[in-house]
Amino acid sequence: MGQITTLAAELEASPDASDGGALEMDLLKHTKVAYKLEIAYREATKNASNMPSYERLVRN
Repeated sequence: MGQITTLAAELEASPDASDGGALEMDLLKHTKVAYKLEIAYREATKNASNMPSYERLVRN
């Protein structure tokens, strides 16, 4: 999630509007991948009691 936070901060701080589109696309891609990884982790660990929860695993 660190890269998503960094991209969001860059997007908000970017004074150049032409760069904003690329940053928005990067942020969207990272957000989608993070969501897919969360779903995959939850599915893979559904029956495993010895794995940490997703929230504990990705704490900021």
